[in-house]
Amino acid sequence: MIPLLTANTPAERLEMSPQLVSKYVPQLETHLGVRLLNRTTRKIHLTEAGTQYHQRAQQVLNDIDDMENQLDDLHTQAQGLLRISAPVSFAIRHMAPLLSEFQTAHPGVGIDLQLNDRKVRIFAHYEHRFSPIVNT
Repeated sequence: MIPLLTANTPAERLEMSPQLVSKYVPQLETHLGVRLLNRTTRKIHLTEAGTQYHQRAQQVLNDIDDMENQLDDLHTQAQGLLRISAPVSFAIRHMAPLLSEFQTAHPGVGIDLQLNDRKVRIFAHYEHRFSPIVNT
């Protein structure tokens, strides 16, 4: 469905003066080699070519919007690999439902889940850098 065209509607949508739009439409028609609009003193109607051109142009603009939204999603959606190391009992009791929700909410994130009940010394790599405190 194409909205009813009046003299000011296209200009208002483009935030341009009606005179400027009136200047560009004939240039576009000349470029395309077809008449896009039938004009009267009161109304503007699309020709068959104008209707087809409008539909295709609208489709192209929608495709551009979709593409821009997809590019925005690359910046706003989490992506990558999340590595989690946890005890088996903790993972079963607390993490299982949360991980399912997380993957639904963030399909771009993979999960590497390491379950083990052994004690892990998280700072073992850094222990050699600290000297013991000696009271004198």
